[in-house]
Amino acid sequence: MTDNKDRAIEINKRIGSAIKQLRLIRGMTQEHLATILGVSFQQLQKYERGKNRVSAARLVLIAEAFNIPVQNFFEYECDSEPDEKDRLRLETAKYIRQIKNPHHLGAIHMLIKSMATELSATTGKSLLAE
Repeated sequence: MTDNKDRAIEINKRIGSAIKQLRLIRGMTQEHLATILGVSFQQLQKYERGKNRVSAARLVLIAEAFNIPVQNFFEYECDSEPDEKDRLRLETAKYIRQIKNPHHLGAIHMLIKSMATELSATTGKSLLAE
């Protein structure tokens, strides 16, 4: 029974971490997302830290707020604490979201795709799989 309880706690932490990372990528404050969900920002903090379990209904609302399928939360692998690579990815995504010019955005997309493809060809490893 303890193994399942520990596993449930780990799953709650992973989902909470995914919520936090998606919120940061979208440039949302805790207060803004909490308002959308109809909870206090303190409650959202507890979700993000994995201290409180997110109900299935609330997870659907969160997915809708991010405009993603709810199953993404179960496919999203991340550590409880982001490392330097995660921080850089989040920061890059934040800057990319601020780009308004579609031509600039397309150029950046092609650059990143080209770099990921080039690395994949030379190492046999895809950055997209990380």
